[in-house]
Amino acid sequence: MTTLKAVTAQIKRSLAIASDLDIQTAAVTLMLKVIEADGHVDELELASLVTILRSKFGLDADEIQILLGRAKYMSQRAKSLRALAYSLSVKLSEKDRVRILEYFWQLAAADQRIDDEEREMIDTIVSGFEIAPAEISKARSDAEQKLASL
Repeated sequence: MTTLKAVTAQIKRSLAIASDLDIQTAAVTLMLKVIEADGHVDELELASLVTILRSKFGLDADEIQILLGRAKYMSQRAKSLRALAYSLSVKLSEKDRVRILEYFWQLAAADQRIDDEEREMIDTIVSGFEIAPAEISKARSDAEQKLASL
C-alpha cells in the first residue's frame, strides 16, 4: 500500500522535473531569439546551440530535439521577451543568469560576427534578467574580445 508520504514525495519529484523543463524551455526560447535576431539562422549558430545544450545542459540528441520544438512553440507564443526573461530570472541565481547571458553572447558570435540586431536582442532580454551592469558589460566585452582574437 502506498503511503501518503510516498505519494507526496512522487508529486514533489514530478513538480521539480516540470520546473526544470520550464526553465530549460524558457532559456532555450531566449537563445533562439538571439540567433534569429539578425534574420538569418546560421548553421554555426545552431551548432553552437546544440553544443551548449549537450555540454552545459547535459541533454542527448532526442532531448535536444524535444526541447527545441517546445522552445520554438514558446517563441511563437511569447508576448514579451522581457516578461519571459523575468519569469526565467526569478527561478535562477544571479550566477546562472550571468551564465545564460554568456551563452547569448557565445551564440551571437558563433557566426564570427555580432550583428546590431543580436546586440539589441540581448540587451532587451537582459533588461528582464536583473543582472548587475558590471556583469552585463563584462560578458559583452569578453564576447567581443574573443571575436576580435579570431
